[in-house]
Amino acid sequence: MAKDTRIIVDTDILIKIFRGDREKRETLESIQDHLAISVITAMELMKGATSKKREFEVLKTVKAYFLYDLSAKIGTKAFSIIKKYHLHNSASIADNLIAATAIVNNIPLYTDNLSDYSFITELELFKPK
Repeated sequence: MAKDTRIIVDTDILIKIFRGDREKRETLESIQDHLAISVITAMELMKGATSKKREFEVLKTVKAYFLYDLSAKIGTKAFSIIKKYHLHNSASIADNLIAATAIVNNIPLYTDNLSDYSFITELELFKPK
């Protein structure tokens, strides 16, 4: 598969932006034409919305990103990641699905939660300049 020009943004980065992190916002603005999220991130953000105002902000944010849905390939890849690494890390099922989405689509993942992903050798992590 050809390299996509998108970058999957992990949930932690978007939460930091919701909390006012200017550095993360500036980074995303610099790559705004390439932004994507996994449907898992969309669900995590919605689950964390504790008010109608926050729910509106989440829906607005989700609409601004290319959304990668789950597929059989992503599920299979997530399961292979869990099989390979589950005894040595505590990454969540959601994190494994997000990583699998990036791997299957051959795109990097932008995250600050390096302990959840850095051990996955197939995964390319986006490093802001």
